[in-house]
Amino acid sequence: MLRRAKRLARRLRGGTRESRFLRAFVRVRKRTLLHAFNEETRAEWRESAGRADVWRYLIRTRQWNMASPVRVRTREYHLRLR
Repeated sequence: MLRRAKRLARRLRGGTRESRFLRAFVRVRKRTLLHAFNEETRAEWRESAGRADVWRYLIRTRQWNMASPVRVRTREYHLRLR
């Protein structure tokens, strides 16, 4: 997964090297969760794929330092953490 994220990060445009890598890593992670190899754990992994959207939101809104309040708005989560 790490190797795939590094390859994808090289192709992404915009942002710093770190932000490109994080965007690529979260994209690969979500894909992995949605299409798990092990059939026995596939359903559980798929249920947790929405958390990758939270990370994508935090990256997109540049909430790098996680300073209070942290806001999250995705299809599954609507949060404001203090």
